[in-house]
Amino acid sequence: MDTENSLDLKAGAWEPVLFSGRLLGAYCQRLPEHPAKLRVVRFLARLLLTRGLHVRNKFTRSELLVNPTDAIGSSILREGGYEPVSLSLAVNLMRLGGLFVDVGANFGLYTVPIARIEGTHCISIDASAVAVAQLAGNLERNGLANVDIVNAAVGDAIGLLRIAAVQRGNLGSTRVLSENRSAPGGNWIPCLRLDDVLQRLHRPKPILLLKVDVEGFEERVFESLDFGGDYRPKNILVECDPVGFSTARSTFKYLLAQGYSSFSIRGDRVSDCSNLPENNAWFRDSRT
Repeated sequence: MDTENSLDLKAGAWEPVLFSGRLLGAYCQRLPEHPAKLRVVRFLARLLLTRGLHVRNKFTRSELLVNPTDAIGSSILREGGYEPVSLSLAVNLMRLGGLFVDVGANFGLYTVPIARIEGTHCISIDASAVAVAQLAGNLERNGLANVDIVNAAVGDAIGLLRIAAVQRGNLGSTRVLSENRSAPGGNWIPCLRLDDVLQRLHRPKPILLLKVDVEGFEERVFESLDFGGDYRPKNILVECDPVGFSTARSTFKYLLAQGYSSFSIRGDRVSDCSNLPENNAWFRDSRT
């Protein structure tokens, strides 16, 4: 099954709306790489894009305001997108509408295009208050009211967790830190079980697509969901990076044990999480 060839990858392509953004994007994409290029790009972004990088996706009729000096915003400037195949797969899976749950929603890279699809309801969860504020702004920018935002971590037990962005200039690197109370740094936030969130916000109904990107905490998210219950996802899109996160392989095996078939985002059958495109895996319910 060659999913990538059947997808319209325009769903993952973003272009700057304003001339200043287009000019900086052209500089990033067309001029040769050199040792100082990244520093120059960040300097120009702060100078020219004081309110952020305003981008548009014509295929999904979506607009986003992103931080051009952040890792994802920088990727959009340099490459015209971020995780374009994964995003196109997600949009394709949701094309007829349904329930989309986005755990690790950040500023709405996935939530906003999917929420534009008729008949879709989204539950978007992120632990970072900064990310949630950006997400709310992007939803307002697109006139979307079919998204429930939850500002919390998701895990296998209700309580408190410490989070912090561990890479400077990368909001998406926000992750759960040590649960040791005496360890310094980070912010304490509430941790909720995914089952509890779903029961509070949506009537019992299978999730059409569950996307999870929480920087190594994915397995704890899945442990908080009853896979034998009414919300059992039909599709799961999850970050699986064994180089960056020691839990990637056990997360992969956990989902196989729940009765899912595993694919790359290009639709190829895979048996483990080694060398996955965009470090994402697609799991499809084998029981339906």
